[in-house]
Amino acid sequence: QVIKYVDENGREIHEEVTETVTFERDAEFDEVTGQVNYGEWHSDKAEFSAKKSPVINGYYLKDKNQENIPSKQVQVDTADDNETVVYGKLGKLVPEAPDHKPIDGGQHDADYPNNPNDPTKPGNPVIPNIPGYTPLDPDKHPLKPGDTYPIDSNKPGDNTPIIYVKTDQHINIKYIDNATNETLKTDNLTGKPGEASDYSTSASILAFEKQGYELVVDGYPKDGVKFSTDDQDQNYTVTLKHVHQKVTPDNPGVPGQPVDP
Repeated sequence: QVIKYVDENGREIHEEVTETVTFERDAEFDEVTGQVNYGEWHSDKAEFSAKKSPVINGYYLKDKNQENIPSKQVQVDTADDNETVVYGKLGKLVPEAPDHKPIDGGQHDADYPNNPNDPTKPGNPVIPNIPGYTPLDPDKHPLKPGDTYPIDSNKPGDNTPIIYVKTDQHINIKYIDNATNETLKTDNLTGKPGEASDYSTSASILAFEKQGYELVVDGYPKDGVKFSTDDQDQNYTVTLKHVHQKVTPDNPGVPGQPVDP
């Protein structure tokens, strides 16, 4: 019996296993007549033993039925038994940008490890570390490089995408004078994906009010903002207008001085 372990192209990927069963029989030679009389064939072990298909690094067993090659009874006239066990290539964990484009041309793809106890299944791969990027789970929660990533073990040959975003995400808050459309001030915030910002517009608005401005619209959410998980800058606008006070004979103001200092 010869068992070969091959990939889907028929290339041998593991040393073949060979087992031989030997039969014997006695023969008696009659020296007077010259006749030879043969006894019955017999063997100490008239079977090919059962064999468990091996775990082969980087490959998975395609047919669950080939996980164990059963034992076979053999007779002296049984033909040689040739078995071929077929394996497929294990998939990879593939880092992608939010637009599903490769990040680094496959340099950080992580091969699935083998399941040491089951040649038909993969293990969970390790999340690769890509400098300047943060991996996310399907719900866009940050993950830690070096931890394992759960994959569908029923699809051992399929690649699994994992989204990576740039580690630094940006929130921009612009303060606009609605009379001149001039940008009075811009605050640029930087943080990690999914992290909550503690920024508030209150202090800046108060400072502008002391300069003679009045709030028109505060476009920054009152409940705060979390930094993006898709590498998209978040932009907010606070619109302000000039405060005008009516000057009357009873309230003429002082020439050369602001009406509302």
